[in-house]
Amino acid sequence: MEKFEIPKDILLKLLQGAYIAIDGLWFMGVEKKHDFDEALEIDIDVWENWMQILPKRIKRILNLEKNDIPMIVKILEVAYQMEGTDYEIIERSENRAVIRILKCQWYENLKNAGREKLLPCVDLDKKLYPPMIEKINPKVSFKQVSGIPEGDESCDFILELKK
Repeated sequence: MEKFEIPKDILLKLLQGAYIAIDGLWFMGVEKKHDFDEALEIDIDVWENWMQILPKRIKRILNLEKNDIPMIVKILEVAYQMEGTDYEIIERSENRAVIRILKCQWYENLKNAGREKLLPCVDLDKKLYPPMIEKINPKVSFKQVSGIPEGDESCDFILELKK
């Protein structure tokens, strides 16, 4: 009997949706059994750990060896594509990169659930990204200079070699 083969683009969309939905469902389950603050604390802990594992996994799968800014941008691009984030690379060099998030699936889901004020995703980005970047290369800094939740048109991140 012939197997049903789902087209890869549809499979990717399903997996992207699952990636984000499972996080939200897990969070609400912990919140229901405990409380919001405990759920947020555990969620942050889980994401801090994942943000240390994900770059290693991407580097291994894509055979990336360097730890320079262009390679860090590649890692972030893979992560953004995994979650369905709409982004553009404004600048990419050996010393600096600027990444612009135009539409973030995480924030869209928070808005759809009416929770965008409860979960400060800009604060989470500022907490989660710097340790991940520093683990990849301690000579590279991460700075968020704008945020959609703060009324900006995009979330802009700057990676730079520290002076």
